[in-house]
Amino acid sequence: MKSNGKIVFLIIFSCWLEILYSQYIFNNITADKGLPSNAVRTMLQDESGFMWIGTGNGLCRFDGSEYVWFRHDPSDSASICDNDVKSIIQDHEGRMWIGPGRGISTLIPAEGKFNHYHQTSTDKNAPSREKVKYLFEDKFHHIIIGPDALGIDMFDRETGVFTNYLPSNQLTAKPARFVNTLICYEPDLFDSAVIWFGSQLGVLKFDTRSKSWKHIPLLKENAENPALFTTKENLVRGIAVDGDGRLWLGTWGGGLCLMDPNTGKFRIFKYEETLPITGYRNNINGVLWKSPEELWILAEHKGVAVFNIREERFRFLTNPDSGEIISFNPSALFTDTEGFLWISSFSKGVFYTHLDAHQFKKTGIPGTVMNIIPDPYDDQVLNLSCVNQQGGNMVQLKTTDNSYLEYNYLPVINLPDRYFAAFIQSPERLWLLESYALYYWDEKNRKIIHYPAFNTLDFGDVNKNEMPYLISGCSSSSDEIWLGTKFDGIFRLNTKTNDFSHYYYPNDQVGSIYFQNFIFSLFSDSKGRIWYGMTDFGYFDPLTGKFRNFKLEADFPNRL
Repeated sequence: MKSNGKIVFLIIFSCWLEILYSQYIFNNITADKGLPSNAVRTMLQDESGFMWIGTGNGLCRFDGSEYVWFRHDPSDSASICDNDVKSIIQDHEGRMWIGPGRGISTLIPAEGKFNHYHQTSTDKNAPSREKVKYLFEDKFHHIIIGPDALGIDMFDRETGVFTNYLPSNQLTAKPARFVNTLICYEPDLFDSAVIWFGSQLGVLKFDTRSKSWKHIPLLKENAENPALFTTKENLVRGIAVDGDGRLWLGTWGGGLCLMDPNTGKFRIFKYEETLPITGYRNNINGVLWKSPEELWILAEHKGVAVFNIREERFRFLTNPDSGEIISFNPSALFTDTEGFLWISSFSKGVFYTHLDAHQFKKTGIPGTVMNIIPDPYDDQVLNLSCVNQQGGNMVQLKTTDNSYLEYNYLPVINLPDRYFAAFIQSPERLWLLESYALYYWDEKNRKIIHYPAFNTLDFGDVNKNEMPYLISGCSSSSDEIWLGTKFDGIFRLNTKTNDFSHYYYPNDQVGSIYFQNFIFSLFSDSKGRIWYGMTDFGYFDPLTGKFRNFKLEADFPNRL
């Protein structure tokens, strides 16, 4: 028999018990709450923990409560060079690089002033295009820039020179603008000099040592499941490299592909039917690792999905109330250093949640759930105290399939408002503290049994409804049961000898006159002391056999 020697108190649940489920509860920050715009392109958490959010109407820094905007001011050369922010990175020196719709801005956060790089017709060492798709820093501290349809620019810090590397200068693939339009990137896991790029014509490999390009198109003859091939698999908008060196490709219209870059062989996975062909099916904006066996999928017009590699299955995040897919156009996703998941969208701002915060799934339980405790005999069972029109009972819920069994009992005092106020786990049995009596669970016979040695009728008149009303309890290290009541103090039971003691304060000594001897809670600490909570609070010390009571105003005058 398993025992933790503790009692669990929970807030009263409604008539539906909600069981932990693997959906996320999202908060949503929008322009109404402080963003410059709901059109969010990109996000970054800097080395100080600040969130930087790039929108179509400027850059925003968010600290969890306050928003600071950075917007272009034509009269201020130290402002950001454009408001349409598409990319943000922080380099190894702490400098921010921002890629808006026109030029490149850099920012040292502590200084708050921007410097700029612009394309010029006279300077060949400047960026090759004003419009920037993305920025990143490679392992050799080069800043890589993705200019629109012109391959990549590489910025050398030592010389201050931007050098353009155009795939079509080395490759014969046609049309040239398709291989020159590099949409996404991912560094190789095994060779720090290699960067993988997604283009409009498949995958490109760039070696930063030799400055050489290699083109790997997705051809139908290399598809393991050619029936799913549509040619749209070549428009690659997201790349993730796995531990075997394979490339997971998110494509625009072709779904998810798994490619072996050494052979060009690939397998296609789709979350929507291929036909009829439209511009809205299987469009993936990004692919990122969630775990070694799962990928985050950013699906345009669909939302965010998790792809389980072992099961080869997509599971979209759904609305916990309706069960429907949360439909929006995600633009970026990442997990920060505190375990928060951030998802930006092109039209609905930013969604965030903690990965350990899960939604609850409802399961039908007859009555209102008043208390809950794990079953001491079965880890997959919860014991619930429920109240229905007939009174209280115990329900055992099996968490693996949400099935349940009800266990009714014959109350020795059948009065209204009776239910199991607390479950008390002692080393020898599970006690059920009912409002007017004490019971225990007979696991062998699966019955609720009355404990006759303690009878509340000995302390009152049932006809006047004046007997003690039990509301709290706990067990002690000495195998005793402590019971708290409304207005009648504390009872201490020795379940081996069936002896009991009754403790209460005279009405003029302690507590509010409205809650004298009203024991809201009981707790046994590691030293064997029994703590009680009422309008005052205190503990019983078994070593001295005395109570120590604290009054807030007298004993804690400097409390907040």
